Amino acid sequence: MDRKSAILGHGSEATGQVLSEATLLGEIQAREVLLEPLSATVFQSGLESWAYQAGHIMGSLAWNAYTKNMENAQLRHNARHDDMTGLKNGVALGARLQDLINDNKAFGLAFLDINDFKIYNDTMGHAAGNQLLIKLGQHLSAAYKREDDTVVARLHGDEMGIIFLLGDNNERTPDLVEGFAKAKQYLLKTLEAFEEETGVSVAAGVIPYDPSNPCEPEELLDLSDRAMYIAKAIEKSNE
Repeated sequence: MDRKSAILGHGSEATGQVLSEATLLGEIQAREVLLEPLSATVFQSGLESWAYQAGHIMGSLAWNAYTKNMENAQLRHNARHDDMTGLKNGVALGARLQDLINDNKAFGLAFLDINDFKIYNDTMGHAAGNQLLIKLGQHLSAAYKREDDTVVARLHGDEMGIIFLLGDNNERTPDLVEGFAKAKQYLLKTLEAFEEETGVSVAAGVIPYDPSNPCEPEELLDLSDRAMYIAKAIEKSNE
């Protein structure tokens, strides 16, 4: 190979190398151009995925907190209500009695008992007995639905209790005595209406609470229970 050919050959190799490097550089640049939107898309997709997961987690936490609050509210409700009748229970009635005593309120307390309920239960069946209790609860709730401070509760079995306010006076007054008499009469008429509808009578012991002579809720329940049994005895003697 002569010098010219050598030079030309060498030049061709150099030219080829330059062209190869240019081609490679172009490919790299082209790939970078192609990768730029792809990288942006991947980044955006990552953000969206993170946002979705974060939103899902926050939503789950919020839902868990909501359901937990609902469960707690249900537990609180169940703790103070009777499952079958939907009325307040003895715990709620006792708590209300204590609150009224602490606030020096004058009120009346009634203790109710369905006459011969065991005979009714044994004759008609327990399902019918349960329905009778539910009906009595509905009857009393309807009679006192406009009285915000009245509590109607199922205590045990066929025993029920009612609390109704008589006023804010701290001492026994003619108005307070008259208010108690009217409240007692209203309750008796309500029970008479129930008897006319169902053919079943209900005995009631009703006592007033005088804040000037304070006592404990248990004492009041005991006194009203005794008054109810006296009412039963009087009713039996009049038959």
